[in-house]
Amino acid sequence: MAKFDAKAIAAMKEVFVKAQYVKREWKTDETCTMTLSEYAELIDPAFKYVEGNPVVIAKERKDGGIFTKMAIQLKGGSMVEYDLSYENDFEEGDEIQLDTLTFCIEKCLDKSHGYVTGEIVA
Repeated sequence: MAKFDAKAIAAMKEVFVKAQYVKREWKTDETCTMTLSEYAELIDPAFKYVEGNPVVIAKERKDGGIFTKMAIQLKGGSMVEYDLSYENDFEEGDEIQLDTLTFCIEKCLDKSHGYVTGEIVA
């Protein structure tokens, strides 16, 4: 194997990181999936005080694009926003049935992404 100095490695990394395009295939890790009540008990007790159904909201990205998040209203006016899955079919304004709210982690290779999901109110 050839010997590479730190400058050569840094230059090569810069070129190849800019040149690459990775189509990531995200898969939900079923061992890291919790209901709202499990999440409130094991992760954050504030989620015992969710008021109303969560709503999908649109946010503007720095590059001008739009992405959707889920807004969860807590008692007293606090609101928490979470990402949705990278593979989601929600639209701004969709209301999610509270009893179907699920906290998940999806993985791709060595990367992970936390998201929430649920079923749209009929």
